[in-house]
Amino acid sequence: MTNAKDVEDQIQSLVGAGVAFLFAWLPDITGRMKGKAISIGAAADAVRNGVAFQLDAIPGLGQMGPAEDDLVGSIDLARVTMLPWQPGFAAAPVRLSRRGAVHAYDMRAVLQRQIDRAEALGFSPMLGIEPEFYGLRATARKSMFDDDRTAQHGVNHDLDAILRAAPMLRAMADQMDSLGWGVTVLDHEFGRGQYEITFDYCEMMEMIDRMTLFRHLADAVARDHGSRATFMPKPFADDAGSGAHMNISLFDRDRRTNVFSADGVARTGGVSGFSDIAHQFTAGVLAHADAITALACPGVNSYKRLAPRRAAAPGQVTSWAPVYTAYGRNARTLICRFPSARCCLEVRHPDPSCNFFLAGALLLAAGLEGVETKRDPGPPFDVDTRYLSDADVAEHNIARVPDNLGAALDALARDPLAREVLGSALLGEYIQIKRAEMARFSEYVTDWELVQYL
Repeated sequence: MTNAKDVEDQIQSLVGAGVAFLFAWLPDITGRMKGKAISIGAAADAVRNGVAFQLDAIPGLGQMGPAEDDLVGSIDLARVTMLPWQPGFAAAPVRLSRRGAVHAYDMRAVLQRQIDRAEALGFSPMLGIEPEFYGLRATARKSMFDDDRTAQHGVNHDLDAILRAAPMLRAMADQMDSLGWGVTVLDHEFGRGQYEITFDYCEMMEMIDRMTLFRHLADAVARDHGSRATFMPKPFADDAGSGAHMNISLFDRDRRTNVFSADGVARTGGVSGFSDIAHQFTAGVLAHADAITALACPGVNSYKRLAPRRAAAPGQVTSWAPVYTAYGRNARTLICRFPSARCCLEVRHPDPSCNFFLAGALLLAAGLEGVETKRDPGPPFDVDTRYLSDADVAEHNIARVPDNLGAALDALARDPLAREVLGSALLGEYIQIKRAEMARFSEYVTDWELVQYL
């Protein structure tokens, strides 16, 4: 927004809403919001002149020496969001530049380029995210309701399990609704003290901005209730992991028609009700699945969630972990699923600790490549993998996603589309940071090792 009067009007509307500080933010390499709180009295100048950021002060923005120019963050007032848990504060993302050019490490710009590419093809990408998280006791590394571990009944969808956390969950939902996010479901998941809050899907950048903010909102509200919210993928070895399924679809440019839909159309060799474009998009995602995994499952801990647990017979406890690179009608152990209740591609293996700007950018780029090349995903895989042995899986010729961060990073490094989407500089920075994380973990002596070897 460059018109001086428009800027002043927008600032005055924030003043009228009680805003004292505007947090100018950008995502770091983990997807957390980093930035500076600008006094509302200085906000107009900050919008006109930009906000200075030091490159090496925020992980993932590159390296700089002590005499180099700062980055300049241009505030996007069109995307201002109130922070309902902290009265007097609002937040707005920035566009990063350096010496007059878009900064190569601007992760929102990475996603925006792929959204622009979709729009040039006549599509508007829409997204919904289903975040799962654990409520933790504030004073211990235990879930809020650790005693549920002794319960004989299951806690998934359990009324008492939801109501015990109702004050916290209701406060989260009220704050989300005050922002117009449209909360639809509060749910207790498989893990004890594990919850999911679902809210309306929307255009892709807006959804990822919301998801980025939600992690901060959830933890702030949980702290107000004597708890913590963790988006760690696998906080407990003996309980369920947390995912963040990404439900993506392409609409037409006016966002009136879902082009993934072929409602009422039967087809052979695919899933009825879903269009050729939906299948082609899925094929592109599957072709780049291993590289996407490195961004969607970004930590050492992520791969402890992505572990199959099979049962010898129906009724035994199993895992729905999405570990196979295939698609199906409702198959929850595959990374790609065409749900029966909504017309989108549900990409199931991302976890809530990821940087959704980077994961979303490569996911969208891969799908668009599939559409542009009219890639064929083949027939859907509709076999229940929980009852397949490794030999059965091999016979069906379906691959597993990488089972560790190192293998996923190797795939990311050699994927030409990933290099094109992220750029060589940001790609190298991400891989370097993540390999350093792996090295630190390899040197750490775990409790398991002490029990096993001491």
